[in-house]
Amino acid sequence: MIGINATTGDSQLSDRVAAGFWDVYDWMRMAEGTLPNFASTGFLTSYAMVLLTFPFVLIVCLYMVWSIAAVGPARKTLSTLLIVLFGVPLYPILTGLVLAILWVILHFGAFAVAIAGIFCLCTFGVLACALTLLKSPILFLACIIHFIYHTLLPIMKDTGCWCPFAFLGWCFGFVAGVIVLCLVILVSALVKLVAAAIWPAYVATGWLRYLGSGGRRQGGGCCAPITESLKAGYQVLWAADLITNACIYGDGALFQQTLDEFAEIVTGRREQLSSECRKIACLPPVVVGLFQGS
Repeated sequence: MIGINATTGDSQLSDRVAAGFWDVYDWMRMAEGTLPNFASTGFLTSYAMVLLTFPFVLIVCLYMVWSIAAVGPARKTLSTLLIVLFGVPLYPILTGLVLAILWVILHFGAFAVAIAGIFCLCTFGVLACALTLLKSPILFLACIIHFIYHTLLPIMKDTGCWCPFAFLGWCFGFVAGVIVLCLVILVSALVKLVAAAIWPAYVATGWLRYLGSGGRRQGGGCCAPITESLKAGYQVLWAADLITNACIYGDGALFQQTLDEFAEIVTGRREQLSSECRKIACLPPVVVGLFQGS
């Protein structure tokens, strides 16, 4: 009887997972049918801009030809005729072909990146959000204890005869801080959920913002974006656990150092966190291939 109930529960869970997958699939199809196709829109917009700039490009080319001092008038005239006869009809054809190929590649690449982001959102994002909510009571109590320790004792010692008024003001600040803390915990859970979709898609493209020393990932084959996006999804879960633990630990300097090193990872100036920041994480770290040659 127990085995039958367990089998029934597993089948119901698998049915719910399958139903959730098809719901996401139907939503993507509906969005694809409702929203304008970004590939065709981008192609038409860029092609129109290219055609609008064609007179300027033609004038610049003719000016460059006629500004060459070492070439005689006859050769300049011949070059002008060739540019007009061949450049004018070939320019819209060649630019249209190049833009069409570019936007087709971008269309399929963006669809693959979106799938990776949604998958990581539904798996690692949900786990990171759930882990934050499960640790929220411990985080709430730890933050309150740290706040009381770092604020109440100095008020009692340093205010002297103004101690009752200072304590009354501290009570108002404590109530406001508790409300803000609850909001911050909820917002952080949502931020981690969103980050689980954005960061894997950001990594799957192989690009880093050129704020640091990073660049486009070189090589790796067609499976590299999928592998790195899955690693990035787990990295969001690991980072969410680490940041929560840093808040519970109550070391402000360590928390700030962790945030700074995360910013360096995003901009490509760091490959992984330092050992001081990794020591408070419960999950094993992972390194994604973000950098040139990785």
